[in-house]
Amino acid sequence: MKKIAFTLSVIVLLFSQSYAQNSINPWGLSFNYSAMDFAPSRQSDNWFKTQNWNTGVQIEAIRAVNSSFNIAPSVHLGTLEKSGFNSASSLALNLAAQYRFANGYIIKNENSWFDPYLIAGGGVHFIDGTGRSQMGAGAGINLWLQENVGVAVQTVFNWVPRADNYVHHTLGLKFRWGAKDSDDDGISDRDDACPNEKGLESLKGCPDSDLDGIADKDDACPNAAGSTDMKGCPDSDGDGVADKDDACPADKGLATLSGCPDSDGDGVADKNDTCPTVKGLPALNGCPDSDGDGIADKDDACPNEKGISAFGGCPDTDGDGIADKDDKCPTVAGIASMQGCPEKKVTAEEKTKVEEQLKMIAKKIQFETGKDVITKASLAELDKVLAFMNEYPGSKFSVEGHTDNVGVPANNLRLSQSRADAVKRYFTNKGISADRINAVGFGQTKPIDKNTTPAGRTNNRRVEIHLAD
Repeated sequence: MKKIAFTLSVIVLLFSQSYAQNSINPWGLSFNYSAMDFAPSRQSDNWFKTQNWNTGVQIEAIRAVNSSFNIAPSVHLGTLEKSGFNSASSLALNLAAQYRFANGYIIKNENSWFDPYLIAGGGVHFIDGTGRSQMGAGAGINLWLQENVGVAVQTVFNWVPRADNYVHHTLGLKFRWGAKDSDDDGISDRDDACPNEKGLESLKGCPDSDLDGIADKDDACPNAAGSTDMKGCPDSDGDGVADKDDACPADKGLATLSGCPDSDGDGVADKNDTCPTVKGLPALNGCPDSDGDGIADKDDACPNEKGISAFGGCPDTDGDGIADKDDKCPTVAGIASMQGCPEKKVTAEEKTKVEEQLKMIAKKIQFETGKDVITKASLAELDKVLAFMNEYPGSKFSVEGHTDNVGVPANNLRLSQSRADAVKRYFTNKGISADRINAVGFGQTKPIDKNTTPAGRTNNRRVEIHLAD
């Protein structure tokens, strides 16, 4: 027994660098203490009693066929001294099949430290040179102390036709080795496309973090499940542009616009298109320019007339700096104070005639008694004055208010001023610039007739309109 123990110790040192034995790393070797118990055939009440055991050694080789089955040839050497034997030599040659429970199905981890199995096989047992065929079945267990070294315990009942049946017990050290599997994924390094990363057999040993069927090494988006067409990346809106490259991942769009839609088909993505439902120009952020003046219709005060930006897209035909839409004389250069018209003034030759006409018109302007409200009958007369103002935009006018001497002078002064203001207001409401009209009230200070008669007082209650220059 001491020799057996020494031999086993040497073997442990020799095989301490072996590798895992499984379907990928298929080789194993077991060095065992062996005991044959013939009591089951002769004295059933003495089964499994060590005093009946005939000891020896056994060497067993193991070759994995797949994750479930091993083939195990073995050689036993010993001496039979008990159960009626008298120092008979014992040599057993067997070939057996083992069914492993740590096959990835029953015990999920093929490299489990707890490795039970069933065994069945047959062979020849030579006792003092005489061979007898035998068949056996039993069970065993490997307890892996580390990756490559374990303790093996096995019991097999052997049936020997026309001879003694026996139970064969073994206890020993088992070693396993084979192809290297650095990442312990069950795929040998030589066949593993990713030998340092635990992966899947279907992907040649490479991992697939997002479980999309594409190995991480080939997956442009290893943490987000995608499709092969997208190199492993998702395409949420199904527009053929991967989300990682899609500026609009939730909206189906065009590859030419980085995955963004273009509703009006003008080549400007909706997200950048100020007018997304109307076909426009890229230079104007997708908005149309109907008159081609470089100003988007939405910002163009005159969208159907080619103009300039200084006037909000409106034209200035006479070039006087006043847009045609605001120019009362759009074809003749003028000035702003004249609303785009030139400064046409009443000439010296015309002044007397105009003054006379203004005097005659003013006589017909009437107010409601004691108020600054112009009578409706007087509006037509005021429009005649308005015609003069429009004809001579370069001329200025004065409106004077006067009263008779009835009442308090201060009140009369206020009334005359408010009536003059009312006339001015009428003209400014018609578009005449306020700076062309000066309104002043004189009260009762400038009578043109006697205030002693009704007729005289009527004449003194008046409005006068004059040329101011």
